[in-house]
Amino acid sequence: MERKSAIHALQAQVKKQLETAQNAFKASRSTVTSDESKQEGKYDTRGLEESYLAHGLSQKINDFEEIEVFLESCLMAEPSTEVVLGSLVQGRLNNESVAYLLAPKGGGLEALVSEVEVTVVTPESPLGSQLLTLKAGQTTSTPAVYITSVS
Repeated sequence: MERKSAIHALQAQVKKQLETAQNAFKASRSTVTSDESKQEGKYDTRGLEESYLAHGLSQKINDFEEIEVFLESCLMAEPSTEVVLGSLVQGRLNNESVAYLLAPKGGGLEALVSEVEVTVVTPESPLGSQLLTLKAGQTTSTPAVYITSVS
């Protein structure tokens, strides 16, 4: 699998999720500012809850925008033989092909490329921290991922 193909597939996923979050944010924000969200009693917290939701969605949108910028920068960067941020790591886990892209944010994001699921992992995750600085031919401890290539 080519690194650029994996990045393009992840960019498409980020774009979809960003659009969904933006639409949800617009709906939530309009609810917060509508007459229906005005408090009708001291225990009515609909407006407050909607404002919390809008704030959380705005943070999620910022995260997706940062991921977009990072993925774009990955396309420009030269691949490394050692696992660093932006590396596509391909390997074998329990006799199945696996692929991971190491990124500062977006852990858990997935995209299907050439019948292999590419998963974004962050250095803060247990697997991501193990992958950092490894090279092809090496194995992580838990889970035992044998690295077949790094690009």
